[in-house]
Amino acid sequence: LELLLGVLEEMISIFGDSGFSQVKQRLEAEKGKKIRFGLFAIEKRVSFPEMAPHTIPQTREYKLADNAIAVIASESNVIPGQYENKEAKDKVDRLKNGLIQKINQRVKEFDITGVIPVLISNIDALTNEHERKHVQVMHSIEQEVDYEREVLAGQDDEDFLRHHNNYRYLIEKFVQLQPNGACTFSAIELGELLGLVDRLLLFYLSSDFLHDGLYPAQVSISSDFLTEIVFGPDIPGMRREAAEEKAKIDLGMIGNKNDRISLPFEMEPYIEALDNGFKKDLDFLWMDMVNLQQILSMWTNHHIDQREATYYKARLNEISEACAKGIDDFDSSTTEGILEFLTLDQGNVLVIEGDDHLAPDLPIWEYGKRRSRYGIRPLVKIGEVYYWGAHSVDRSARMWGGITTVHRLPADIRAPSVEEALKKGHEAVEKALQEKIKEIVGRFTSKVESGVSSHKLGCCEGDVGDIDVFALLEKKNILLNIESKIIDQAFCNKDLKRISEKIFGRVRTTDGSFKEGYLQRVEKRATVLDHRGKEIAGKYWGNLSTLPKVVSIFVTKSGYWWTKFPPIKTAVYFVELQLLEEFLKNLRS
Repeated sequence: LELLLGVLEEMISIFGDSGFSQVKQRLEAEKGKKIRFGLFAIEKRVSFPEMAPHTIPQTREYKLADNAIAVIASESNVIPGQYENKEAKDKVDRLKNGLIQKINQRVKEFDITGVIPVLISNIDALTNEHERKHVQVMHSIEQEVDYEREVLAGQDDEDFLRHHNNYRYLIEKFVQLQPNGACTFSAIELGELLGLVDRLLLFYLSSDFLHDGLYPAQVSISSDFLTEIVFGPDIPGMRREAAEEKAKIDLGMIGNKNDRISLPFEMEPYIEALDNGFKKDLDFLWMDMVNLQQILSMWTNHHIDQREATYYKARLNEISEACAKGIDDFDSSTTEGILEFLTLDQGNVLVIEGDDHLAPDLPIWEYGKRRSRYGIRPLVKIGEVYYWGAHSVDRSARMWGGITTVHRLPADIRAPSVEEALKKGHEAVEKALQEKIKEIVGRFTSKVESGVSSHKLGCCEGDVGDIDVFALLEKKNILLNIESKIIDQAFCNKDLKRISEKIFGRVRTTDGSFKEGYLQRVEKRATVLDHRGKEIAGKYWGNLSTLPKVVSIFVTKSGYWWTKFPPIKTAVYFVELQLLEEFLKNLRS
């Protein structure tokens, strides 16, 4: 606008224009609005060329996959219809098993040496595009845009995860089968394989929901053998709404960004404890493993003869030399051990921790019990050469480095000393969450207590556990019954079922009785407060003139779609920590 006004004023000085003052006034008024275009710079975190292309399945590839499924259905005597319970799972599993055989046959036609670089290049190009979009949305907050940021961010996350899952499965499949076929692997073959994998993972999702899902579901097989999960509630809508809410929190559009938990302890002793644990259990330091991956993700900074590429390859001695130069006090004797730990190994991709038998296919229905998966083992070794992608290694480094914030390992590896160190960290954060909740509630009232036991106060016959945060909002005449809980993220339906049953309870399969979860304990405490709340509050803050209303809240460090929409009916509110202040502000007496 400044430039435009300068040009116009120069023109007016030559040609004259009696109406220019009104134009200038209107243009000056525009200056207060948000900009519509801006430039920003970010520090490059990985050695990856910008705008590298990647392949995702299109209509043609999906139709070819559906045709293959129709043939499998015909051969397996699966007919179109609406199915539920055991019959539905049986139909889906027949199609799934037939599709696994089809994918295995196709994979064996190619040679792993030529395919792995292509797959790594494509999955990293997909990741690069996703991260670029994410950064653009984050930097658009001060701009005027013609799209809803949270919708775009939420949808892009869903699309990225879907295609990223497909690529991860395909990389692991090539490592599993180690094919040495003679067929040429082009973008056409890649697209067709991805189309088959996409449909297979949908079958896995359907089967898992029928077996482990939180909600009852049916399977609909159409006349052209397209399989669809039919839920009672609108689960896709729930997931979409939760994703958009998360995007709003991340973008700073809702919630209090300052209401996050800071580490309640010194980081240096914690890192030292983890290093010692890794050295004892795995024979290398945790920080050395994380730093080695950072060297690989910025390979061109440490290997001057290498130009930026979509994938890299090197031998042990090259990587060891780069780490010795780039990492302070690095123990080069552990390089090979770290690389082997980070390598996707054919002998382990079918292993499920605690199971004596190998899985019939890549066990994507498991997460924590899968010790060998591409997300945390981003190297592929062919002969004596290690192959990797900068983005894939960077994501792995962040996951292994992130154990200091989630306080658990990304897989059930045998590391008791590490687990002990992480357990102490987890307990410290649980305490910090409770203190943070107390601090937030304290913004609305001085009448706040923690660890209140109605049983010990003589106001309850049975022990229903402590109220983590108990408070009285005097002006609104409300008693707050708050449960503080850190809920681990679920990455597969089996984990989701296990975690949700801890919270919402479950029916015991042996005798049909119900085993209570955390939620039922909160509800029991709410019942006690409904009857004796005035008396309990009086023991802390003196006699109350009227019976207060009880509001029960389950506050979590992070929220998920299934906590935003609980699978059982309850009067307890599930609230993410950063949204607690706003929730309390909007409470009505």
